[in-house]
Amino acid sequence: MPGTERARGAHLRGAVLRRLEPLLVVVLLAGSLCSFGPWWEVYEFDPDEGLNLGKALLVARGHELCAEVWSDQPPLFTWALALLVRLVGPSVTAARLLVLGCACLLALGLFRLLARTEGRAAAWAGAVLLLSAPAFGRASVAVMVGLPALALAVLAVALAPGERRRGGGLRPALSGAVFGASLLAKAFTVLLLPVFALVLVRAAQGLRARVRVAGAWCAGLGAVLAAAAAAVGLPAEQLWSPHLGEATARVFAERGGFAELGRELAQRWHLLVLAALALWGAAGERRWPRAAALVWLLVAAAALGLHRPLWWHHLLLLEVPLVWLGGAGLGAVLGRLGCGRGSGLAAGRGRLLAAGVLGAALALGAAGAARSSAELRSAFAAGATAQDQAVLEMLGVLGRGVRWVLTDRPMDAFRAGLVVPPPLAVLSRKRLLSGQLEPQELFAALERYRPEVVSLRRFRWRGGVLRRLLAHYRPVVQGEGWRLYVRRAGL
Repeated sequence: MPGTERARGAHLRGAVLRRLEPLLVVVLLAGSLCSFGPWWEVYEFDPDEGLNLGKALLVARGHELCAEVWSDQPPLFTWALALLVRLVGPSVTAARLLVLGCACLLALGLFRLLARTEGRAAAWAGAVLLLSAPAFGRASVAVMVGLPALALAVLAVALAPGERRRGGGLRPALSGAVFGASLLAKAFTVLLLPVFALVLVRAAQGLRARVRVAGAWCAGLGAVLAAAAAAVGLPAEQLWSPHLGEATARVFAERGGFAELGRELAQRWHLLVLAALALWGAAGERRWPRAAALVWLLVAAAALGLHRPLWWHHLLLLEVPLVWLGGAGLGAVLGRLGCGRGSGLAAGRGRLLAAGVLGAALALGAAGAARSSAELRSAFAAGATAQDQAVLEMLGVLGRGVRWVLTDRPMDAFRAGLVVPPPLAVLSRKRLLSGQLEPQELFAALERYRPEVVSLRRFRWRGGVLRRLLAHYRPVVQGEGWRLYVRRAGL
């Protein structure tokens, strides 16, 4: 019958479209980011890029992470970068493509989660809103650990069993294992534990079924963490003290607090309004997915408000649940507008109200996207400066036959294909100012590894350090903001 054939054709087209949706999400994200500018040509988005790449280059050349290579982050992302370096060599663009792949994974995980719990309209709304999140766009192509960790965390939530399913099965264990991998990329996703508690409680009926589900999830998590601990030891002195120590909080007392967090959130006002729309629409309903997103948002906001320092990439922890809620809110409005149920004056007023809310929401999203787009275009247009080029040229000339180079800008060494002494792989402001690297440790590393070249152009070094350098090194360049030394012959 013609009607039946048309129905079958429509069903087939719908099935094909659903299968193509993951590819369309990836194309939307990657294509949009490339349209903002040549992110692959940016010299450095953040100093942490150089730190991560420097560690990966050392590990790729056989040095043991944590035991030799000092690191204040869990090992997974460094291992992934080291494998990439072994395959393609020291390439910043390849590393950024790896992070872009993680951004696509995050978008797909959130899309799947929203599609399963809120519908396809909400899923597509969330995918578009991700591009209007300021920190997400920049972090999507920056070689930093936060976004890969969050991508795995979102995937773990999406892999968790659906509501009211029977206990057992592999999905809880798989979800726990993926979350363990997230913690091994960056431990700040530990804040999502209450979210998983809520999701797992809703995943099964009855105490025994819930215990089985929670036990399988914890088994997957524990297996991954135990394997990593056996591989590298996960030393607390390196991994936890630089982030949670009193010295760090005291030194960076002005970089954080609820007031600064509020100012950052105010720049994401469109996401806040759309998230409020989702919560308002769920008032009086038992919508556990929105409750999970709200728990994530509140726990992360409380933790970031108390934490010092607060960096721009920490805001990813808030942007993901805001996009989750915003997508749910937009999806609910679209559903109410297109449901077509009822007739008469009340139904017409309801659709008119939904249309007005949708128009306002789209205007808010467009304004937020425009601001985020302007910021991304500015960031993606920042190519190498004249000093960057001069440093690379000089390191290229001096680097022939050089085994070690000490630099406070590790991106310079990585781009030149040079390695830094393993104990000084993370020469960061936090490590220096919080006392995690004392001058005697710096000098001991210099004596042990005897780097042939020293390039200093990020920090203001104290006179004692410079005097010690001049005793063993001769200056080659002493320009504004850059000092370059080579080791004296015979020393």
